[in-house]
Amino acid sequence: DENVQGALIKALFSTGNVSELLLEILTFCKTVLGPQHARVMSALGKIGDSVLDAGLRLLGHEDPDIRVQCLLLVEHFKTPKTVSVVVKLLQDKDWWVRIMACETLGRLKDQRTLPHLDKMLADPDCKWAAIDAIAAVGGETAFASILKLLKDPAVEVRIATVSAAK
Repeated sequence: DENVQGALIKALFSTGNVSELLLEILTFCKTVLGPQHARVMSALGKIGDSVLDAGLRLLGHEDPDIRVQCLLLVEHFKTPKTVSVVVKLLQDKDWWVRIMACETLGRLKDQRTLPHLDKMLADPDCKWAAIDAIAAVGGETAFASILKLLKDPAVEVRIATVSAAK
């Protein structure tokens, strides 16, 4: 039951250090997939600003897997401070963190991220994620950003662009 889960999670977070507890939960989340992972993230997303603030701090954690887990968490909080911190991860040294940052920004659908996502089209590791994220944000600016890719020499990029523009 989601209500029971939410109550249990809130009670758990009221008893200890939010940052330490969140780090333990996110470490555990690295080991679960699918519906279980989604339920944990959804429950954490209902706790509020204390978890959001701790999650935003953990986006700077040395473990890239923890940064990825934080990205999956913070997308449940659609606030301007979330977007600005996630944008910084587009420059992360870990390619998977950059890809996940693109995907998170696409799910947040904030028009202010488009110039940052547009720059990611030059990152060979993130180009595909950036195309999808730009399309997910949507709007005229997004369409103009990916439209230029129709002239890309790689047929795969042109196909991805047409698919994303639908």
